[in-house]
Amino acid sequence: MDGTAAPSSASALSSPAFRKYLCGNLVAYIGFRMQSMALAILVFRTTGCALDLGIVSAIAAVPAALFTILGGVLADRCDTRLVWAANAGISAAVVGLLGWMVFNDTVSIGQTYALAAIMGVAAGVHASLGQAYFPSLVPENALKSGVTFNTMSISMSSIIGPTVAGLVIAAVDLHAAFALAALCWSMPVLIVSALPARNTDPLKRSRTLDDFRFGLDFILQNRLFLVLVTLSVANYLLVFGWLHTCRPLSTSSAAASTKWATPSPQPASAQPLASCWRGA
Repeated sequence: MDGTAAPSSASALSSPAFRKYLCGNLVAYIGFRMQSMALAILVFRTTGCALDLGIVSAIAAVPAALFTILGGVLADRCDTRLVWAANAGISAAVVGLLGWMVFNDTVSIGQTYALAAIMGVAAGVHASLGQAYFPSLVPENALKSGVTFNTMSISMSSIIGPTVAGLVIAAVDLHAAFALAALCWSMPVLIVSALPARNTDPLKRSRTLDDFRFGLDFILQNRLFLVLVTLSVANYLLVFGWLHTCRPLSTSSAAASTKWATPSPQPASAQPLASCWRGA
């Protein structure tokens, strides 16, 4: 032993830059959870079919899992701070556009699917950009603390986002939930100027596509990574995709069951979910 004491651990919250990032990332993830809840309700209101809920969730979740690779490539080649904020700005614009279309009652199921896919891509890129950026905001002895707080903020968003979305939809309507989600996504754009840049190697910027292909080949050739990617896709489908549909589906089904018990004529929106399987 050389007698050198190991540096004591520190809290990541002691870094002002990390605190700003953490707040921005938390608010952005709340927007992501809100848009997921509102998207599921929108699809069910549009078609009344449980199958479409699964389809739109898969359309959003699969790109979110796959495009985390692209986010990692961008993080290694560009100023992560700027790409993180720009990607959040794109998410805000797409979610805001969907909210405007819902408000004007001009959205179709095909347009919903297309916008859901774009949201999924942006969500996947955002996840890997955040994971690559925040370690540069804390000293090495506070890295474990930073991982803990970053993971905690993502978990908190899964509670806050759907709760706020439900309250907003009940108090106003669906378009308001999309509008608020868009505002939440705008938070990284608002704080980006207060965050430090993350240095990158300029020599690596010209080989982005080559490194992207190399990463895919590495995953395909190594079974362990292929299994981990498969589990990651399954996690996005279940946690960020299909499980989000359970709440709006169960709520809408319960409301429909109450209507079926009354003798009055039923509107088309209150027909049983099974009708979509019969082609009705």
